Amino acid sequence: MDGIQGAFYMLNNRRLERKAMYAYGRRRFEYHEIEIGKGLIGAAAYEKALIYRTEIPDDYCAITSGLLGEQKPKSILVVPLLQEEELQGVLEIAFLHKTLPGYMITFANEISSIIGQTIYNLKITTRTELLLVESQQMTATLRENENQLRNNAQEMIAAQEELERSNKMLESQIQEVAHSRKRLEALLTNASEFISIYNEHQELVFESPSVKRILGYNDEDAVNGMDPDILTPRGLKTINSLFLYLLETPGGEQTAQYTYLRKNGEKLFLETKGKNLLHDPAIRVSFLIPRT
Repeated sequence: MDGIQGAFYMLNNRRLERKAMYAYGRRRFEYHEIEIGKGLIGAAAYEKALIYRTEIPDDYCAITSGLLGEQKPKSILVVPLLQEEELQGVLEIAFLHKTLPGYMITFANEISSIIGQTIYNLKITTRTELLLVESQQMTATLRENENQLRNNAQEMIAAQEELERSNKMLESQIQEVAHSRKRLEALLTNASEFISIYNEHQELVFESPSVKRILGYNDEDAVNGMDPDILTPRGLKTINSLFLYLLETPGGEQTAQYTYLRKNGEKLFLETKGKNLLHDPAIRVSFLIPRT
């Protein structure tokens, strides 16, 4: 088109930003932004119509040339770049001759729509590529989150299964302990021997029914194997020494001899075997098993 100077502007957020230029001299380093409706470029953008001017404003940029030096342009052509009446940018061309042929202006009008469509296509392509990248990143993030959720679910299932196994094992152990206690209670209840069980405070926890029978007392009589009324003083001292030894010796065993008094006043010589099971979590008592 025989232009000696030119600039290309793109629309960005209702403002025109200069993206390229030709023969602008030092001003090519300046950032240039124009509002819609201001100046020749802004007016062409607002009207969406080509502007051809031969009256050049005094403040218009001079044309710089190595052969011609600096000169004011004689005519200016400002062409809006449209895509179906939608503004995409503006093309500014300056000439050193004042009159432009009609075919040149017609050509500028025709090519403006091609350039506008190209800009629009490039914007759509760029936007599509950005959306594609965002979609791929989102897909990767979702896939990573899905894998993490799947791993968490598997870990939770494994933990739940382990908890269920632990609960079953615990229930089995509890049942075994309960059965063991029941068997022990049955053995102690039906034992023909003189069996007494005490806690760490020397308090009677259990005594076999045979105790009263061996000592000659009835079921209604309130007596037990440690009753001082049915122990001789020496026997009471012996039993207390036995307990002191057992309390100081976890798991220890000791035998002692002492004398009981039957209900009828008759003395009964007994030999007692004591064992400390206070530290056994399943039992936690001391046994005394006297023998006549």
